[in-house]
Amino acid sequence: MLPVLLAGFLACEKYDDSRLWDKIDQLEERIGVIEQKLRGINTDIQALQAAVSALQSRRDIMSVVPITGGFTIVFSDGQSYDIVSGSGNGETAVIGVKEEGGRYYWTITTGGTTRYLTDDAGNKLPVTGADGVTPRLKVDNEGYWMVSYDGGRNYEYVLDDAGNRVPAIAESGSGFFRDVRYEDGILTLVLMDGTVITLDLNEQKDPRLDDVIPLEIQTRLAKHIPLYTGINPPNVEGCYLRSPETCVFCEDYETGHGYAPGTIMADNYIRFSNQNPVTNTLDYSGCQLENTEWGPGAFICGHGNYLSAYFNTDGKDPVLDVTFKTALVISGTLTPLGIQDCYYAFIMVEKRGDTGNHYMEEDVFRVFVDGDGLAVRTEWPLPETQYVDMGLPSGVTWAEMNLGAAHPWECGDFYSWGSIATQSVYDFDSYRFFDVQNDKMTKYVASSEWGTVDGKTVLDSADDAARQVLGSPWRIPTITDFVELIENSTRTWTVREGTYGLEVKSKHNANTLFFPAAGASEGKNVTPAGTMGIYWTANLHDDTTVNAYSFFFSESQYLYTWLGRIYGYSIRPVRGTSSAVKVSAVTLNKGSVSLKVGETLTLSATVQPSNATNRMVYWTSENTDVATVANGVVTAVAAGTTRIRVKTLDSGKTAYCTVTVSGTKAAVPTSREPVVLRDMAVMASARMSK
Repeated sequence: MLPVLLAGFLACEKYDDSRLWDKIDQLEERIGVIEQKLRGINTDIQALQAAVSALQSRRDIMSVVPITGGFTIVFSDGQSYDIVSGSGNGETAVIGVKEEGGRYYWTITTGGTTRYLTDDAGNKLPVTGADGVTPRLKVDNEGYWMVSYDGGRNYEYVLDDAGNRVPAIAESGSGFFRDVRYEDGILTLVLMDGTVITLDLNEQKDPRLDDVIPLEIQTRLAKHIPLYTGINPPNVEGCYLRSPETCVFCEDYETGHGYAPGTIMADNYIRFSNQNPVTNTLDYSGCQLENTEWGPGAFICGHGNYLSAYFNTDGKDPVLDVTFKTALVISGTLTPLGIQDCYYAFIMVEKRGDTGNHYMEEDVFRVFVDGDGLAVRTEWPLPETQYVDMGLPSGVTWAEMNLGAAHPWECGDFYSWGSIATQSVYDFDSYRFFDVQNDKMTKYVASSEWGTVDGKTVLDSADDAARQVLGSPWRIPTITDFVELIENSTRTWTVREGTYGLEVKSKHNANTLFFPAAGASEGKNVTPAGTMGIYWTANLHDDTTVNAYSFFFSESQYLYTWLGRIYGYSIRPVRGTSSAVKVSAVTLNKGSVSLKVGETLTLSATVQPSNATNRMVYWTSENTDVATVANGVVTAVAAGTTRIRVKTLDSGKTAYCTVTVSGTKAAVPTSREPVVLRDMAVMASARMSK
């Protein structure tokens, strides 16, 4: 028996199973193809449902962007779908829609026959509405189609007219769309069963409009200014001069306010920039007699050469304690020479607290037009910000002047951290991200004590005043940008054109920057120019929420400090993306120590990597009644235990040392001095009182 068994064993050992594995590989490949088809099919179902919703609501589609074989449809809720032309096969199941009685219902086509999808009671399943459903397809283990009407919780087989299960043919092509076309603002979808869905997007109203201008005001306004619709407006980037600016209509003229029809106003320059064809957003600037206004985040509607651009803003007069919401509308027809029939409307949407009637009435608008019929293309009349290449390793370049200045020696404007407009008073009540009623911050919240934590520690582009005023690629510098600039330059307190400030000279080339000592505006306290300068960075101080990092200098020192983000300080824009080496970790030379009251110990921190651009750290004690720390020097104050933390300014990496203090409490003064690192310093502001 042994030779026989051994022979059988050896025979098994030589068995060739390659064909079996080939079949398994082919099966896995076919399963993979089917799964890929299913993902595409179920996505197409969602796209089809969204398109039908847009057809019935007339307000959902934001843009149509060409892609290979079709288009990406972007909807107002942020969803987008790729709709491409596919190929059909009569043996597979195809989901579609048909209209009946003003509503669309789901259909399924199998074997060339189309019928409505129904529930257990035989009712047709609507595509949209409160009772709308989204079918979902899958393939069972035997390769037959199954469909779910409840989001994938339960499935049933797809049956043909004879009641037989329908096989899934993986090679049958993909998609439900036989053809997709977008021409002259008309989106046409041809389904596999021949159903045609047509959406005239020239007639579509942008859903953002109702948030800017109430519907009731729109109705009145449309009698005096054209309000164009559509998601395919022309590209209007450029500067235009409205002259003579002529009053057309003022709703409040009869009440003794406003202007009489035909009144000639001061010439008005308008500029559009950064137009985005996907979101139909753009930035707006206006200039009239050197008074400028900016409208970041405006949006534009229209079709062909017709356009209507919209922008709204919230404002407050801190002296009169008046709050208001206004809206601007600019409409016309784009031509090679400029904007024909360029209308401009100003609307007071809301107003609160104007007991003295200093501002135009709520729900009132005024309309103006270019009197000669054409707002001509021209150059922007104000000086443009130039940049200076300081030869920095990262390649970042710095603006030659402050935001709001016309010359390098001018102080420019003050901004609170995250605000994109100047203010008369810089305090909690006027701060953009502070909810006075609930005593909370509404954005950039690191501590639940100040609101809902959102994890944002660097300014978004929408809240970056440099980006919003000057446009891309300008931005507010990070603290690492400042560190790189200072470490690659020499610094001199000097005076230029009568303005005191800090001259920064590159170590790599002959270029210089001048930072005016512009002072500051902190609530009711205004520090005059010439004494010191404070410049915002884009970084929140994530330990306190109410503070953000800034660069401070005076005649005798300069510091990196965190100060109240509600206050008004200067901004020096930069451009370019920093290639600075980021901090990856920080460690301490001791993990725990024991001290007696009155003793001191110096901790040292090691930042990794050693070539990190910004290797600065700051120190804190979790219980200053037990021990304090300054620049790594720990002082024991009273018996107890606390932790000393070191944290990097870049990347926020931390390390801890546990300090145990024994003995009797001694009278040791708490140091309030800045934390000096090399020739720099980090200084924490006291917690602000609300």
